[in-house]
Amino acid sequence: MCNIVIMDRKPYVIFIPYSYPDSNHKMRGVFFKEQAAGLVKSGCDVDVVCVWAVSFREIFKFTKFIGLSERKDESGVNVWIYFFPALPQMNIFNLRISNFILKRLLKKKMQQRTLPDVLHMHVFSSGKAVREISKEYKIPYIYTEHFSIFSKTRIHSYIEHSVRDNLTYSACNTAVGHNLAQFM
Repeated sequence: MCNIVIMDRKPYVIFIPYSYPDSNHKMRGVFFKEQAAGLVKSGCDVDVVCVWAVSFREIFKFTKFIGLSERKDESGVNVWIYFFPALPQMNIFNLRISNFILKRLLKKKMQQRTLPDVLHMHVFSSGKAVREISKEYKIPYIYTEHFSIFSKTRIHSYIEHSVRDNLTYSACNTAVGHNLAQFM
């Protein structure tokens, strides 16, 4: 709950989900939208920064815009979604590209506004960018994991290291669901 005023201003949170509703997918990531709206309602200033890897099929099906989409939603949340074309069968490469883009977007957002009081990321794949920004600007981050990929017996070492580092350097770790939290 964000009912603490920090230096006579609202707490500022940059929310980093793995998806967020857009004009083509009104229900995708709707729980992130609801959570961001709840933070605004409780007194926080919230920006959403989301990097979304889009399949080529999706690009053609929805004539999806590639690049940055900016808007303010009905609850007052500033939303930045950056769409980039994902290369098929190149998951680790796509993760690296996603982190590169996310880091640039976070820096741009902070130059435009101010440093946030906290970063809140919602998936391991944003970890590299968030950890680097957190360290460089001394901003704490919260890590909430949503995927049960970690219960698989074999995951790529890049992902394993990313998750381990996310858990180690975050100010707070959470997971959706008791079993996932226990596993992590």
